[in-house]
Amino acid sequence: MEQFKIHYKLDKGGFGDIYLGTNKNTNENVIIKIEFQKFGKHNSLIKEYDIYKQLNNDIYFPKVHLYTQEKDTNILILDINGPSIYKLFKKYNKLFSLKTIIMISIQLLKRIKYIHSKHIIHCDIKPDNIILGIGSNLNIIKIIDFGISEFYCDLETNKHKEFNENKSFKGTAFYSSINAQKKVSLSRRDDLESLGYM
Repeated sequence: MEQFKIHYKLDKGGFGDIYLGTNKNTNENVIIKIEFQKFGKHNSLIKEYDIYKQLNNDIYFPKVHLYTQEKDTNILILDINGPSIYKLFKKYNKLFSLKTIIMISIQLLKRIKYIHSKHIIHCDIKPDNIILGIGSNLNIIKIIDFGISEFYCDLETNKHKEFNENKSFKGTAFYSSINAQKKVSLSRRDDLESLGYM
């Protein structure tokens, strides 16, 4: 963590804060996510780190610089990227052309297919979690925030997890699937349903 410098807070999440920082060795800006361990079992950053390792793709998802634990905090440091689809939507007076919507949709279907191929469901597909790349990757749509994501298959046996009707709600209500609102087990179909609502 010594090679990274925190500048200022960008946002506040459910279990921690998000800061803009700098890699002092390369002078590149980074995102620093800090989660307080006082929330007990809700250590979403270690889960998010594990998901990024499983995805292992720095083009379609943010590059991970570091995951560490210091005192009572979990820290995840990621590449900085472009604005979210939500911010762009507001910038253009909440109106995208049909061509733009189709281009975004095609890329998102490919990203979700890739996520699912790794036995992962995102569980929170929404405009805030869809971002643009920067530089040479400016036209590449990326998906972020895997803090509540889960594996729908056992990674060792490839066996699909059993259906459960007593789950806690996951996601964002406005974009969540019917199954999420019924608090039953989520699967690949629910990511696609959320994409449709989005």
